Amino acid sequence: MRIIVTEKISENGIEYLKKHADVDVKTNISRDELLEIIKDYDAIIVRSATKVDRELIEKGERLKVIGRAGNGVDNIDVSSATEKGILVVNTPAGNTVAAAELTIGLMLAIARNIPQAYHAGLNGDFRRDKFKGVELNGKTVGVIGLGRIGSLVASRLAAFNMRVIAYDPYMPDERFEKYGVEKVTLDELLQQSDFITIHLPKTEETKKMLSEKEFKKMKKGVRIVNAARGGIIDEKALYNAIKEGIVAAAGLDVLEVEPKYNVERQDFNNPLLELPNVVFTPHLGASTYEAQENIGISIAQEVISALNGNLYGNIVNLPGVKSDEFSQLKPYMKLAEAMGAL
Repeated sequence: MRIIVTEKISENGIEYLKKHADVDVKTNISRDELLEIIKDYDAIIVRSATKVDRELIEKGERLKVIGRAGNGVDNIDVSSATEKGILVVNTPAGNTVAAAELTIGLMLAIARNIPQAYHAGLNGDFRRDKFKGVELNGKTVGVIGLGRIGSLVASRLAAFNMRVIAYDPYMPDERFEKYGVEKVTLDELLQQSDFITIHLPKTEETKKMLSEKEFKKMKKGVRIVNAARGGIIDEKALYNAIKEGIVAAAGLDVLEVEPKYNVERQDFNNPLLELPNVVFTPHLGASTYEAQENIGISIAQEVISALNGNLYGNIVNLPGVKSDEFSQLKPYMKLAEAMGAL
């Protein structure tokens, strides 16, 4: 078995792979070179930068498994993989704690204006009144998406004495009860929340889920955190809502179009980042030593298990479906993909 790894995963993950297969680690490979050599591999492991599209999949004559070291599979053409009988596996649990903790960190940052106060201090401005914030205590937080990360965020925010409400049409009532969360409709969440935090995969259903119409329903002064996926929030609508005073602040770990994260300096323009009450981090949701170790080992185990035909726990597609059957099943795949990413 031959496996190509195109983006960095933990050394322990690489060592596990090497015990079971021939492994080539090519983290600086060009698109053209990858298209040329993919025919020689049984599996490919990527993160979010490598685009595993229809063209690449069709050139992968031996491909049996596509491994996503991480959660979202936005960069993988799951439908094309399914048509070709190729398994797509990911590691949705590997970064759960890291993403939840970053969410809470962003929430605290925008509640207390921490980054703004820090930068003012560096420039010799120590006027405390400029950075008066709000407490989490006693506030209502609306959690959109009660999967692994959303439910962990909900349980930890309860420790701040927040009223936690949530919207997730795919989760049973028992899950809300388990985490002590009040189940509400999306409109109720928008109208009642002092803070809103998003924990959804990006799908056709969730694309620009929060747009102009939704912002107009929100409580004036709401604070919003998105450490899930860019594109779930309509960024132009968010910009306008902040300028109009509907949204007091936003903490964003993701954007619809993101900068390159392996370049020291670059020109990158997004109007949201020019606003003083927007805190942005460069997609750090999974960027802890612990999360990267978990993800690296998990994806290695998933890929080797799948190649050996053994049981695998995090498959996100339905391989080997006949074309006529696939056309009937395709409408349900978005739901399955979304649930697999929770």
